[in-house]
Amino acid sequence: MMKIAFVGAGRVGISLSAFFLSRGFDVVGIATRSSSSVERAQRYLPAIRVVKDVLELGHPDVIFITVVDSAIASVAEKVREAYPDSVVVHTSGAHSSNVIPGEGKASCHPLQSLASVEVALEMIPKSLFTVEGDEKGLDVLERILKMAGLRYVGIEPEAKPLYHAAAVVASNYLVTLMYKAVEIMKLSGFPEKEGTEGLVALAEGTLRNISEKGVPDALTGPIAREDVDTVKLHLSELKRHNLDEFYRYMANLTAEMVGKGFRF
Repeated sequence: MMKIAFVGAGRVGISLSAFFLSRGFDVVGIATRSSSSVERAQRYLPAIRVVKDVLELGHPDVIFITVVDSAIASVAEKVREAYPDSVVVHTSGAHSSNVIPGEGKASCHPLQSLASVEVALEMIPKSLFTVEGDEKGLDVLERILKMAGLRYVGIEPEAKPLYHAAAVVASNYLVTLMYKAVEIMKLSGFPEKEGTEGLVALAEGTLRNISEKGVPDALTGPIAREDVDTVKLHLSELKRHNLDEFYRYMANLTAEMVGKGFRF
């Protein structure tokens, strides 16, 4: 069994460490310089050695770098210097493996929103991973993912920024969209808690429709029905709260998506 180590004890590092450990992998350690991260790692990973210097990781066959994107290059340089023969993998969605020096490198990005370690451990087995790297790095990484029972697809290094932008739109900006929906719901006099719960249930149903029918066939509502008067009614009310331009932009995008000839 390959020896695996991690550098970075944030949500991704701790979650992947715990997941691989649960699948029987030999996780030999996790390195982090932050005292709070050390405490968090020790809490979630009592069976794994937590160190503050990458030089203390022993002799791992594979090292996953799970630090913030801005620190990957400098950490990768230090890791490569300490472990020239190890395969080094980072987990950034936007950057390719080219930021890692030397041979035996790859990137492995979980296409998932890991808001907490608990949620991550539930979602990782259901998630799709995106991989790229050199021949040696990809060979080792793909063997690990197959042994762990994880799904993955390859991606060209130069395509990663657009891939990651799509992920941000689907995940991060969905939160922003729900923020505006909750704001509008509150303006109608709806209690925030009940309004949020109701909108989340609605969004979950919509996501299920997208999964089953695809985009744009999952669309329901006034634009799908060509009910222009209802959209105009919405815009009239929203204008009183300076929210009409946001709604108009989304309405026009939606009409364009389903090939309707009208604009608002």
